[in-house]
Amino acid sequence: DIYYANRNGAVVFLNKTGKSVVLFEKKSLEIYQVKVISGFIFFSGSDGSLYKMNKDGKNLVVYNLGVKYAWDFTSAPDGEILIAAGSPAKILSMDKKGTVTSLFSSEQETHFTRIYDLNGKYYFVSSGMGAVYEMDRKGKVTLLYDTFEDEVSCLTADLTGNIYFV
Repeated sequence: DIYYANRNGAVVFLNKTGKSVVLFEKKSLEIYQVKVISGFIFFSGSDGSLYKMNKDGKNLVVYNLGVKYAWDFTSAPDGEILIAAGSPAKILSMDKKGTVTSLFSSEQETHFTRIYDLNGKYYFVSSGMGAVYEMDRKGKVTLLYDTFEDEVSCLTADLTGNIYFV
């Protein structure tokens, strides 16, 4: 299955025949991330919320995260969802019931823009100091690298455990 977001604030399903089916649309929303987790479509964006809906676009649930931007998110092995958020810069955790807690925040950063789960640790990057961080499953955060730039906007990893950022 292929799901994507377009510039009109829509989450779209591309079916097997190549037809695009709009599942959600809110023109005032800029969508930053779309992922399928545990059979549900999750997406985040410019209103600081995390959205969850069935794959058919029904049963929409909106979780207000208390931040201005929800840039990225990933799922943890225990079913929690970790969210890289901004303004203020926070790493949030949302449990299966929708309860949101702050795991880490920084006054030096304005946004945490990307988060990646790799080999039992989370890696996230920032806007403000342009840094790369590592967080273990217990919540201990380590600054891995300061780029001496204002922002790191992309983060990924390969199957051997190398991380890449821009």
